[in-house]
Amino acid sequence: MIQDQNLEAALKKMAALSPLEYERIREEEAKKLNVRVSVLDQEVNLRRGCSKKDNTNTNEIGGKVIEPWPEPVDGIELYKELVGIFKKYLVLQQYQAETLALWVIFSYCIDANNIAPKLLIHSPEKRCGKTTLLDVLVGLVDRPIPASNISSAVIYRVIQDIGGTIVIDEADTFIRSNPEINGVINSGHRKTMAYVLRCDGDDHTPKQFSTWAPTVIAMIGKPGDTILDRSILIEMRRKKPGDKVERYIPNKAEVELKTLASKIVRWKEDNFYLLVDADPSTPENLNDRAADNWRPLLAIADVIGGDASMQSRIAVAILSKLEDDEDSAPAGTILLSDIKEIFEENPHKDRISSKDLISKLTTLEDRPWLEWNRGNPISARQVSKLLKPYDIKSKKIRIGEETLQGYMLPDFNDAFERYLTGTVEQSSNMNGLTDVASRTEIDTVPLSKPSNNLESSICYNVPAELSFSQERRGYDSSRLDNEIPF
Repeated sequence: MIQDQNLEAALKKMAALSPLEYERIREEEAKKLNVRVSVLDQEVNLRRGCSKKDNTNTNEIGGKVIEPWPEPVDGIELYKELVGIFKKYLVLQQYQAETLALWVIFSYCIDANNIAPKLLIHSPEKRCGKTTLLDVLVGLVDRPIPASNISSAVIYRVIQDIGGTIVIDEADTFIRSNPEINGVINSGHRKTMAYVLRCDGDDHTPKQFSTWAPTVIAMIGKPGDTILDRSILIEMRRKKPGDKVERYIPNKAEVELKTLASKIVRWKEDNFYLLVDADPSTPENLNDRAADNWRPLLAIADVIGGDASMQSRIAVAILSKLEDDEDSAPAGTILLSDIKEIFEENPHKDRISSKDLISKLTTLEDRPWLEWNRGNPISARQVSKLLKPYDIKSKKIRIGEETLQGYMLPDFNDAFERYLTGTVEQSSNMNGLTDVASRTEIDTVPLSKPSNNLESSICYNVPAELSFSQERRGYDSSRLDNEIPF
């Protein structure tokens, strides 16, 4: 690898050339630099964002070559177009379209990063727009490889030999019960560890396979914690009767999506080197896990500038709050809170049968218990499992003339005292399986309103050295007062 920093300007200049222009000069420039042509190609491709699997300036989508847009692409306009395409076909929650736009660009720029957050698309049930979202993503992301079922061996072989963006639909049907697939998918989160070791061929020769690839996972029901920890979560909701979006027609949308894909390719070629060493600031109070996942998207937003830089940090605060709420109020604690309320209203104050408990749990509004069991009501066994860490067990109890399996209030007193602090009882949702809207209201975001010059670190921690790029890319800080409803 060429290390002399004095060569950087020349390399960047060559990286900005069209494939034809670069082909004409590459041998002569290699001689001037006293390096092999292959080494020069490697350095130029690095600054273009080309991986070893993609050392050209084109991307293949569905077997068709997507040429980079012939003109330089304005990042702000590209960002707005991507946001618009998602809002055109989908009913989304606050700042989900903005997040999707950044993740799509990230799929082309993955090699500029050390962390590759999955895009986890989750819905509590069918008919929430998941299929349409996947269709739009397949038309936009870098070299999509869609699959409704896939084995662990196929995943790492496809990544190793072909590359591109893995798009997995209906993951709930096979991922939960397959720890090997989970392991392969999870291994691709950090570039330095994005490998699996397998014995290959008839002679079982040990071989290292790469798992480093942008990955989209779509599923119904509760996602596993290990995948959730490595993901940007997009929770889909069913449309209300009054929600209106344009119907997605593949043949009609194809030209529009390919045009946007072409613009992304060109933007990547022109800006990839700016992302290589990027270390974007993150909103305060964001945990390390979430910060790692969001930094690649924030880096892209900062290079784009303008509204993207601002909106990306609001998106972090809103979308990561769901995850924070889950951490602060785990399922068992919420169950304890609900059981406490049920005991207070129960005619038999000190005891309740398991059957009656489940019946009352599933009637509570804004709770997940009615759909906890993959769309079905929570079972007595699942209640028992959630209560086990608190040393609470069901037993034979007597209610009137009947002997039933159930619970006694004294068995809960210690857990109530230890774990119910008031904050849990204020929570109206769990795991986003019911009504997400109440937890994503903008006025719940723990951010302070920034100053007009964006120099304050209280809200966004935007470094002062970025101010030049904000001005250069058309950022109008005076708009903050009117656009952020804090």
